[in-house]
Amino acid sequence: MSNTKQNRASSISDPFTKIADVPDAPTINTVTDVGTSQAYNNGAASVAFTGPAATGGATASYSVLSTPGSFTGTGTSSPITVTGLQSATSYTYQIAGVNSTGTGSYGAASNAVTATTVPQAPGTPTATVTNSTTVSLAFTPGATGGSAITSYSVVSSPSISLGVSGTSSPLTVTGTFATSTSYTFTITATNANGTSTASSPSSPVTPIAITPSVTYVVGGAGAGGGGGGNNSGTSGQVPGNGGGGGGGAGANSTSTFAVTASTPYTITVGTKGNGGAGGGYLSDGACGNAGNASIFANITAAGGGGGQGGAGYSGNRTKNGIAGTSGGPSGNAGGAGNAGGAPGGNGGNGGAGGFNSSGLFTSTAGSSGAGGINVSNNVAPGNGNPGGAGSGYTSGGGGGGGSGGITCGVGGNGAAGGAGANGIVIISYPANYAPITNIASNLTYTGPNIVSNTRTYTFNAGTGTVTF
Repeated sequence: MSNTKQNRASSISDPFTKIADVPDAPTINTVTDVGTSQAYNNGAASVAFTGPAATGGATASYSVLSTPGSFTGTGTSSPITVTGLQSATSYTYQIAGVNSTGTGSYGAASNAVTATTVPQAPGTPTATVTNSTTVSLAFTPGATGGSAITSYSVVSSPSISLGVSGTSSPLTVTGTFATSTSYTFTITATNANGTSTASSPSSPVTPIAITPSVTYVVGGAGAGGGGGGNNSGTSGQVPGNGGGGGGGAGANSTSTFAVTASTPYTITVGTKGNGGAGGGYLSDGACGNAGNASIFANITAAGGGGGQGGAGYSGNRTKNGIAGTSGGPSGNAGGAGNAGGAPGGNGGNGGAGGFNSSGLFTSTAGSSGAGGINVSNNVAPGNGNPGGAGSGYTSGGGGGGGSGGITCGVGGNGAAGGAGANGIVIISYPANYAPITNIASNLTYTGPNIVSNTRTYTFNAGTGTVTF
């Protein structure tokens, strides 16, 4: 096209007026997607071109037009950037020259190029506490922005350092969360162009909440067995002496108990009762000591009663040792000691200790001590055998055996009763709640043991407080 046009004059003296022609269309060389750091649905493309041939009017500037959308970009030289493009949308472009006369014709369309941006913000996450260090975030992914999402990031409020695993919903978030603190979470998505804006925050969750209640088991300590009766130092026709009674088992109590954060609760683990000594010279065996009560907060489980000592030579030689009494529910009484035999007979066996039959913990009764055998013709004296100690928790000790009878010679010694077993306090609650925050140093315990999502502490000695 020519560089000028002629218009017919309005007067005879000036028949024609020359005006500048519009420019010819430039030629587009390349179109490049400019996705880096571009916000979602605000993509950009760079259009490089060669200016028009000199046959048109002189060009003052250039105008680039997209299809679809009719987004435009202007400039005075190559390249020209077009902005506002929709993410993941394919566009072609045309270019025209512009001068004072007007805009020239748009040239041929370019090849199609897809606009890419950072991803769209993910949907609002739904936070679910997995345990005290882990939260699961389910969410609806946003659009990719035309470039594949490579990772997700999570920020908490209040802010703490988080570990994030997963490249799709749900994400697993781990961190050291504060006790009784609520957290919200936002998610961002990242692709090759950059990172999206953050999602709306999740509803608040408390990863380490204080348990509202606990299940407790409180068992009192077992009592000691009574000692066996004694006839040492005597001679002639003497009956066997009585065995000591077995110690009773401690009671147990189990139920649930509401707890309050930052409130200390007392725990006392009952100490075992020791067994009674065998009878002294010609005397009855000593009674076993009662077991001591165990306590959690305002719950008390009594200890077992001590077994009575067996009768010695100075008393009713054939009388048995009375059994120790039960401490209460599920704590069985000890067994009675057996009476000694007639003159020359064997000593009475001690009674077995009581045991706890609840099945909530191990409780094995102390075994009975066997009575001493009879002696004759100055054979070694028939000493009783000691009662066995209770084992596990809350069980009673066995009674000691009485001394054996004599026909000709010197009598034997009654044996000591066995000791009971210590009490126990067990506390358990769902593992998704916080661990106990403070346990007094003079409490001996194991745990927390977590089995089947239950957190359990077992206290087996001492007295002190715990705080949730």
